[in-house]
Amino acid sequence: MDRKLRRTARMSQHRRGQALVEAAMVLPLLLLVLVGIMEIGRAWNIRQVVTHAAREGARAAAVWHDSGEGKDSAEAAALRSLQAASIGFVAGPDSIKVLGDDPEDEQSEVTVDLNYEFFLIGPVMKLVVPGQGNGTFGVTSIRLRSKAVMRNE
Repeated sequence: MDRKLRRTARMSQHRRGQALVEAAMVLPLLLLVLVGIMEIGRAWNIRQVVTHAAREGARAAAVWHDSGEGKDSAEAAALRSLQAASIGFVAGPDSIKVLGDDPEDEQSEVTVDLNYEFFLIGPVMKLVVPGQGNGTFGVTSIRLRSKAVMRNE
């Protein structure tokens, strides 16, 4: 009887080691999925903010087009909307484009095209997202773009 008890104790020790190895194999995959879900949620949130900022810019340009300040007011409104959402946005030469802001044309449309560079968190996601054919392993950013069109008022 004593021998049977010792054999059962030895088998349970081996099973604990097996569980540790299985946990070590599954834990990195679980963390990778968790970080991926967080990154997708963050990108979705910023995409919604960029879309809202483009709409605000188009609205400002459509309202203020008579005064000739449509382009400036569109850029200012888009930047205010991004700053209100606590998104660090550096306005580059191609980041905010305002097209069709002609004060003489009452039937024209105003188009605001907003480009935002979304940077991925940490090196973990760089390993998951494949490179874009330039010899690098992974990417560091994704371009989010939103375009809003409104008629001049």
